[in-house]
Amino acid sequence: MPVQLSDLLTPHLTGVQAVVQLSGPAVELPGGLKARPAADDERFGPGTLVVLADAPVAGIADRLQAGARVLLLSTDAGEPVPLHLIPRGGTLQLVAAGALDSADSQDDTVVGAALLTCVEAHSGLPAAEPDDDEDIDVMSGAAATARYERALAGRDRRIQSLEARISALESSATYVVGRTLVNAARNPRKAKTLPADLWGMWKGRAGRSRKGGDAAPAASVPNRGLAARQVNELDDIDAGLLYLTHTAMAIGPRTVPVIAGILTADTAPALRGEAATPHAVVNKLLPHDGEGIVTRTDPDVVLIESAALGAPGPWAYTTQGAYGVRDQALVDIITAARAMGRPVVVWWNSPHYASPGLNRVATHADLVLTDAEAGPALVARLNTQLDLGFDLPAERVVEENA
Repeated sequence: MPVQLSDLLTPHLTGVQAVVQLSGPAVELPGGLKARPAADDERFGPGTLVVLADAPVAGIADRLQAGARVLLLSTDAGEPVPLHLIPRGGTLQLVAAGALDSADSQDDTVVGAALLTCVEAHSGLPAAEPDDDEDIDVMSGAAATARYERALAGRDRRIQSLEARISALESSATYVVGRTLVNAARNPRKAKTLPADLWGMWKGRAGRSRKGGDAAPAASVPNRGLAARQVNELDDIDAGLLYLTHTAMAIGPRTVPVIAGILTADTAPALRGEAATPHAVVNKLLPHDGEGIVTRTDPDVVLIESAALGAPGPWAYTTQGAYGVRDQALVDIITAARAMGRPVVVWWNSPHYASPGLNRVATHADLVLTDAEAGPALVARLNTQLDLGFDLPAERVVEENA
């Protein structure tokens, strides 16, 4: 049933302070709101209602700021509600729409109307095709408010995280020593106490200084990282950091190759060798974290074992067209390796018909192996044929015996 323009707009005009009409005949709005013409290059922000009649909103998209509202009016009897004038950019959200009776003083029929709100500023919106029947998201005032609150909460958490990082940086030994040296260079008097200050820092007594010297800042409580975060805060964190939530690592020189591979349960320890004299560092890749491990561990080679693509196992039926997600995960791993300039090796140790899609991958691999066996010999072969340049334990033993 047709409604009046005031009935449609009254529940949604809270906070509107100015009305700007860009096209169409003058329209009487509820609440005593009077429309005025727009100034040249005027930008419309929160509290402003823009009235358009039979005109696409894409033409003024670059002038809208977050919080602005747009009233679209249609005088075309063939289109009761002008939804075809609304672009599908995700920046504007439909608030209300309906078919209307005559709603202006000149008795020009206003057939339909739609009220929109600008969610975020945008440099421009694409015009929608008239025959585009894509659904339009309807966002109520409560939903928009909840969205803004979540965005603000995420921003506050990111600010707190940055402040914690800055605090940790300022309390680091590198920063403290550098600041002490700079202060000594600027003030000759402080240069006299520089040896004592540096000695105190080295002995762990940086908080003590000679008379007249600046005391080093107290050591701050170490940041525990993600362990101190709440579960509902993890959505606002870089997904890659989640892999390091409960992981400890030792950083040292790379003396053996690092192999990231899609491997069976028996292959990984065989390639790794003895703990005392490892032949390689082996990181197994799974469908959900393979790309992240490749990009963060910077492996020397990415090894794909054909037997690991069979059942049972996390990569079962990959390249068979049964699980598109696993096929995409394999493609992402290879793409990440290519982007880092790391070689990709395909190791056939199962029938080719069991993994038909792997034949196509093998045509683009840096090395294809068909007669290898898991163990230190395979690591040495990769080191030699790919020219990785490592002095492996087995090779060192051969040289010593010679």
